[in-house]
Amino acid sequence: MCKAICLAFLVFCCGDAIASNNDTSDGDNGMHVGLDKLFPKTLLSQVKTVAKSGRIVNGKTVSIESLPFILRLRANGQGICGASVISNWYALTAAHCLENYPDPSEITLYGGSTSQRSGGIVFQAEEIVIHPKYRKSPMDYDVAIVGVETPFTGYKNIAPVALQDVDLPSSSGPTMCYAAGWGLTNYQLKTSPDNLQQAWFRLLSFNECRDVYEDITPRVICIVEGKAVDVCNGDSGGPLICNGKLTGVASFTAVGCGGQAPAGYAKVTDPEIRQFIREITEI
Repeated sequence: MCKAICLAFLVFCCGDAIASNNDTSDGDNGMHVGLDKLFPKTLLSQVKTVAKSGRIVNGKTVSIESLPFILRLRANGQGICGASVISNWYALTAAHCLENYPDPSEITLYGGSTSQRSGGIVFQAEEIVIHPKYRKSPMDYDVAIVGVETPFTGYKNIAPVALQDVDLPSSSGPTMCYAAGWGLTNYQLKTSPDNLQQAWFRLLSFNECRDVYEDITPRVICIVEGKAVDVCNGDSGGPLICNGKLTGVASFTAVGCGGQAPAGYAKVTDPEIRQFIREITEI
């Protein structure tokens, strides 16, 4: 997580082995994709030059005990994205994290530890299903499901998160949500933390988000903090939690992870996304 948890493509199940310490975890493949399509031309130059510094402001290290559903998605042993346990056998992540990895044998999911490099459990992926309508320009239907060879059950600090069942934000007042991940804490230096990071954001209305991203679709929800707190490369696929439930899947943010522009998340309650999850997982 950066001063922004950077998403400009934020990039960037089941051996029971203890995770090794060789996870480089740059997660530098994603979250900055298709900005020329997503941003109004008048704002694009501003978005590309947001905040140069890179630590999380008002973010913090958080213990896995409070977020037992969060996972680190690895491709060939390297941490590239986040994911969330949503049932005994399945995790939810971003489609753009997996579009270049069709072979499940290349993908593992790591969980149960605050550290992304040690103390956790590694689960081998068995199945990868990307939403059939996924596209990058503009970013839409950016969700994928990973099935694992052995269940997530029976481990300390590994448990599913409930899916959001309320259409947020509501008109009753501001909705505050938190994002979490092991993404970059400094975009320029490409440094990522060992320990899990968390930060709070305000959920924007669709119209507020569309004021910035003119081609945004109803399958996207946006968050902003306004004080250089953001999500960054490596946080893709990670959770947005509102009122204790999984509300979004990290999809994109502005280049530089500066926090002035909103970050976009795939909306879990969208009917087509929710139906996709239900058809694969039966939840």
